[in-house]
Amino acid sequence: MKKPTITPEQRALFRSAMKDVAPLNKSQRRSEHTLKKPTAVILQRPSNDNTHLHLKDHLDEIQHAVSAEGPLFFAQPGILPKTLRQLKRGELPIEANLDLHGMNIEQARAALSQFIHQTNLNHHRIICIIHGKGNRSQAQHPILKNLVNIWLRQFRQVLTFCSAQAKDGGTGAVYVLLKK
Repeated sequence: MKKPTITPEQRALFRSAMKDVAPLNKSQRRSEHTLKKPTAVILQRPSNDNTHLHLKDHLDEIQHAVSAEGPLFFAQPGILPKTLRQLKRGELPIEANLDLHGMNIEQARAALSQFIHQTNLNHHRIICIIHGKGNRSQAQHPILKNLVNIWLRQFRQVLTFCSAQAKDGGTGAVYVLLKK
């Protein structure tokens, strides 16, 4: 494939856009190799035969299913009402995002576990998890959305979560507030 050529106008436009940007110094740079690997957080029920849980097993976990358009909300006791309002309105800056689209249940569970652990290590407090609305789900209700609703409640780091504003995914995503 031929490498595209950059015109002098494109180069000038790029330099103009980047004029206030300073490169990171060596102490600010991180690579994948310097990040600590998160430890696994086990969220599933113990299995005697060590096999992955099948979809029907996960459906058993969902007792009160939320619809595609239904909002999600959870809060531990003691969260300030002002903080809850700001989170619900999307007024708190999101520090990290996780998109679960296209993942199966086991992949989504592992990705969520790793993401929560990594964001905790990085001292992020406000995160956004995009689970989707499950509009293409063959089940009667969205599977990942309902499982994320269950899984997030199991993390001791999660103080509260609620469905996102439309600009961030609406009822297909949740804002999460983590402990300090």
